Amino acid sequence: EGMLHNHPLHTQSPSAPTKHSTRQTSPSALQSSTMPLKITKEMSSHLIKFVRTVDVSFNPFDMRTRSARELLRQVNSERLLRSNPKLKVNPIIQSKPEAPKVKFTFVDGTDVSFDSREFLANEMLMDVWRTTMKMDDDFEMEGKNVDDM
Repeated sequence: EGMLHNHPLHTQSPSAPTKHSTRQTSPSALQSSTMPLKITKEMSSHLIKFVRTVDVSFNPFDMRTRSARELLRQVNSERLLRSNPKLKVNPIIQSKPEAPKVKFTFVDGTDVSFDSREFLANEMLMDVWRTTMKMDDDFEMEGKNVDDM
């Protein structure tokens, strides 16, 4: 259907980060761009290569940290770590009652941060997958390979 790329899913995100930008995501911003995307294991195994680091900062005794802990569990999966050996997952344990935070840094130097109290783990990951799909398309058009990054 006239698509230039072989991506089964393609979304244009109006809030796609620009080079070396930091994006703070709000639930309302996610709501407006939410569409029922199905990310297969094959897709996430490829898209995780666009992520350099994941910082998950939380106080383990704080009940508001459920989604941060769940996201940490998911990105620490053997499959994703095997797909991207360069990925660094940093659990940062807080002793103060600070809000849990999750920050993804991408291969192009951009990053996105979440106050994870306001999101489910899957919502944060879906936003990251959207961002990495856009990067994947950009890399393909520019003839770049994420494995070379």
